[in-house]
Amino acid sequence: MDANGQSFEITQHAILSNKKRTPTVVEVVQEHIDLLIRPPSGTTKTNQTLLDLHISDRTGHLPVDKLDYRLVAHWVKSIGKAPKTFHTFMA
Repeated sequence: MDANGQSFEITQHAILSNKKRTPTVVEVVQEHIDLLIRPPSGTTKTNQTLLDLHISDRTGHLPVDKLDYRLVAHWVKSIGKAPKTFHTFMA
């Protein structure tokens, strides 16, 4: 509240606005990686590498609700990886 001049209304609005914020692509993918239950050996490291190398810089900043087929298709083409890479990541 100190940042809002002790205004409860401004603080409440800020809290509600933050709750409504749509997560970014990188946040959703990171959560997917973090929530994998007993992934096969190396899967977490591989997925983290794919996230760091191919998602964070390209589409990671986008709100996940703004991601559509065209953006995904363009992203996949721009990376130039084999389809198996994407299938593995989504496992």
